[in-house]
Amino acid sequence: MTAAAVLGVPLASYLGSLVGWRAALGGVAVPAAVALLLVRALLPRTGRGTRPSIVA
Repeated sequence: MTAAAVLGVPLASYLGSLVGWRAALGGVAVPAAVALLLVRALLPRTGRGTRPSIVA
């Protein structure tokens, strides 16, 4: 079990009971979208159609 599963599920359930499931979903979706944009901005680009090599 990870800490996310142990802590996240009860915390999300509690938050959902306080503010509703839509707000709880938004509370998860907004940081996930920010993380997606950061990963897209910070990871190096590879050429289209080319596969990165794992050989050093």
